[in-house]
Amino acid sequence: MKRTIGIITLVVIVLAVLGGFYLNQKQTPKQSIDDNLKSEIKLVAVGDSLTEGVGDTTKKGGYVNLIKEKIQKNYDTKVKTENFGIAGETSLQINKRVTKDPKLQKSLKDADVITLTVGGNDLMHILKAKGLALSKKDVSSGTDTFEDNLNDLIVNIRRYNSKSPIYLYSIYNPFGISIKEVKYMNTAVKNWNSFSKQTVSENYNVHFVNVDKLLSNPKKTIKNKDGEAQNPYLSTDDYFHPNNKGYQLMTDELYKQMMKSREDWLEK
Repeated sequence: MKRTIGIITLVVIVLAVLGGFYLNQKQTPKQSIDDNLKSEIKLVAVGDSLTEGVGDTTKKGGYVNLIKEKIQKNYDTKVKTENFGIAGETSLQINKRVTKDPKLQKSLKDADVITLTVGGNDLMHILKAKGLALSKKDVSSGTDTFEDNLNDLIVNIRRYNSKSPIYLYSIYNPFGISIKEVKYMNTAVKNWNSFSKQTVSENYNVHFVNVDKLLSNPKKTIKNKDGEAQNPYLSTDDYFHPNNKGYQLMTDELYKQMMKSREDWLEK
């Protein structure tokens, strides 16, 4: 009987030791990662209506709020956001704010992450002026102007923050399904994004977040009350800005890019 009790006691001790070792093996890697993370980060969002969150029915700021929630859900890190998005602004107007607004400048200086939406309104101004008569020449001229403005914008942001990563969103074609008669719209969007991507590659710690394919021509469409095909990721208020699902797509793509460079903003 004593021998049986001794064996049982030995087995219990061995299991306890092994169990503790196993738990330690499981927890140590995660703990070591957590120890290397910042306890709080600041994300500053600059741009147009896509940053402001027009089309988001929750009125919480579109992708800016969603990326905050996603990071906090996956990491033990508090995220503070400041949203400097203003609907309707062109690259020139956004750049002017960066050079003139002291509050924005201070926020940029303190930012761990900077996000940027720009270019859509530049293209819309040309489209409003030319309509269905939009030509290759119009697209080329508009691209040249946007090139200069975007370069200046990134240079000016870097005046206040030289190191933190900048995540620049692409633009997309909201008329890819509903108004296909605008012949050179896809060309214009492609040109705008090609230059944006090139600008990203030429600047330190700037990353391109491409949502063009996701938002311009989704594989599945929905039909409106008249039976016409509609983009399922655009707001039914204007069929231009993203809806909640569209902002979620933008958030997921941003998160992918941020994870590729997390050592620049999340790790100590």
